[in-house]
Amino acid sequence: MRDGQCCKSFPKQFKDDTEENVNGYPIYRRRATEPVQVGKYSIDNRWVVPYNPWLLKKFNAHINVEVCASVKSVKYLYKYVYKGHDAASVKIQKEGALDHDEILSFVEGRYVSAPEAMWRLNEFNLSHKSHTVVRLAVHLPQQQPIVYQDGQEAQAIERAALRKTTITSWFELNKNDPSAHNISYSDIPQYYVFDKSTTNWKKRQRGGQNVIGRLPVVSILDSERYYLRMLLLRKSGAISFDDILTVNGLRCITFQQACQEYGLLRGDQQWHDALNEAAQFQSPRQLRMLFAMICGFGEVEDVPDLWVQHQVSLCEDFVHRYSEQTGPHYALADIEELLTSYNLSLQKLHLPTVDLPASVLERANFDVVEEQAKANSYTMQLNSEQRNVVEILLSAVYNNAADTPKCYFLDGPAGTGKTFVYSTLLHTIRGRGDDVIPVASTGIAATLLIGGRTAHSVFKIPIDLNATSTCNLKPNTKEADMLLKTKLIVWDEAPMTHVHAFLAVDRLLQDLTKCKEPFGGKVILLGGDFRQVLPLPLQCYPSIQDPIHQLYSDIDFSSVTPQELKGRAILTVNNERSMEINNKVLEFMPGNETVYKAVDMIMSEDPQDQLTFPEEFLNSLTPTGLPPYELKLKIGCIVMLLRNLAPSKGLCNGTRLIITKLQQNIIQAKSIDGTQTFLIPRIPLIPSQTNMPFKFKHFSENTAGVTYYCVIVTGQTQVRIHDRKGGMNPLPPTPSSRMPDKLNSF
Repeated sequence: MRDGQCCKSFPKQFKDDTEENVNGYPIYRRRATEPVQVGKYSIDNRWVVPYNPWLLKKFNAHINVEVCASVKSVKYLYKYVYKGHDAASVKIQKEGALDHDEILSFVEGRYVSAPEAMWRLNEFNLSHKSHTVVRLAVHLPQQQPIVYQDGQEAQAIERAALRKTTITSWFELNKNDPSAHNISYSDIPQYYVFDKSTTNWKKRQRGGQNVIGRLPVVSILDSERYYLRMLLLRKSGAISFDDILTVNGLRCITFQQACQEYGLLRGDQQWHDALNEAAQFQSPRQLRMLFAMICGFGEVEDVPDLWVQHQVSLCEDFVHRYSEQTGPHYALADIEELLTSYNLSLQKLHLPTVDLPASVLERANFDVVEEQAKANSYTMQLNSEQRNVVEILLSAVYNNAADTPKCYFLDGPAGTGKTFVYSTLLHTIRGRGDDVIPVASTGIAATLLIGGRTAHSVFKIPIDLNATSTCNLKPNTKEADMLLKTKLIVWDEAPMTHVHAFLAVDRLLQDLTKCKEPFGGKVILLGGDFRQVLPLPLQCYPSIQDPIHQLYSDIDFSSVTPQELKGRAILTVNNERSMEINNKVLEFMPGNETVYKAVDMIMSEDPQDQLTFPEEFLNSLTPTGLPPYELKLKIGCIVMLLRNLAPSKGLCNGTRLIITKLQQNIIQAKSIDGTQTFLIPRIPLIPSQTNMPFKFKHFSENTAGVTYYCVIVTGQTQVRIHDRKGGMNPLPPTPSSRMPDKLNSF
């Protein structure tokens, strides 16, 4: 008891379900029961400690059982490892005697527990230190900590002025030793030893692999030290505090301003810099696409100001074609079209709205005459089985008979012409002036369908799915009207989609159409190959000692073409191994290597959370779907996107691109076939599925992710073989008569 209250917070509250408590132990389910009278006390479930009946019977002892579901509870568990052996304090004293031998009492009264006795008999180490942790100073100029006694403050200040700290000594090391220029402040203890007598860094002779440099955690309330620490984690070779404050030849006034110039803080300056860089070598059309990406993903604070400052470069082509007065209107209309992919509009971004005819710009609408011509051409190339599939689907679309099935599944192995059947249906229905929606489970598969998009973007399917998930698409919107008007929904790679996604779409369409039939009575065609989703054991070949040499030894990287590289891949079982191989292959490529570092931050405004999880800890995390903290790239390497940037333009999750230019704020890349050029800005990424007790934002320099020399397969030694739909296919699909497609209604 403490102040009349139980220190363990008993009695607990009644709970119907167990709830997670990040700041401690879970709040367990406690059913409301009738109290039991024990003596003069009335006790119910609120007083019961967590226990396990099996353990109580097994050991015949009182054992508390708790679920370690948070960082704090895990720390509480681990602290018992360092508490040492069980001990008891016993005092032996003769009655009435004043003399007491403390040493003799300790020797005679101390006991050794069974676990400690076993470890001592077997001569095991009771404690062991694997690494040496070196604490590095982080202080502002002339603000290093000093130790003094009352009345000797002046002498202590004089001593501190002559004595160097680890950071000021690091500045001197960078001045005198060129080999230290590429080593960051936090990594310097691995290569140098700080001599406290001379306060200098000296070359380490051995043991550097077991040394860790640690910067003390600084509260964001101590703002200048906080931003100085952020710069020390990234800047290497600094020779003074002024050198740290200097960015691109200009000296900043504060460390916060220096972080802002480096793009380490949230703000719009990085977006202005990205557009300025792109304006030097890209067309206005590409700039408008970059502007839309930044608005869609970049978390811009002031979009109107971004438009005003870059209006000249964004409207240059339209001003030249029309006039200075009407050019910005055409540019805004083009941006409005690009923003639809991100569910945004000019009005939502507080930009000037325009009203121009739909014919003045390239629209997503399809020309009916052109679609009819393509439909006739495709229909002539169908084999008998494929023609039968098309006729059945067209009959279901345009036949309103009540007994006509509305849901179909098109099955067939790879290469049997499923995509060709889809294209024929799309051209035929669009040629009749009707709407059809092609979707796929992945962005890469969606690019193979004419006008295709991912199912998540069309139906607004949530990322975290369960049996009761619903789509985030509201009625009386443009997207809802599009679903109501469509004649056919084509869903490719359906076997790779979770059943909860289909249930969510089924609920959505039933709500929109006010019809209780499956998928609201809409004709839907699911397609795919169930043979491609069966798990197969991964064969291991231990005789291949150097897969990089075996796969790339015949390539001259000075003259290699993307076509020679895109067909070569190494299968790995985890991301760590794939990054190791990627970096080794990157060393073979000519040219200078560019390293992009991400900015990780806790998604919390509580300063205590920022102290609990320092930035270097966040940098070490690599959840699924995020690029590494340090991304190494070279011009000419092949990369893979990790986000759906612009599915309608071919920039999807999984799209492979070739790096053509590496800038500080943007990356220029072209499609694998070399027909299109894209600009990739910095984009914040938030892990959607993680078991960590907190959320953090990974502000990557780009979304390209890992270099595509390895096909990454994370998890166990079970891989899913699937149809490889890499890159963009500019040529129309060709029919195949190797094996007919099978159409089943359900």
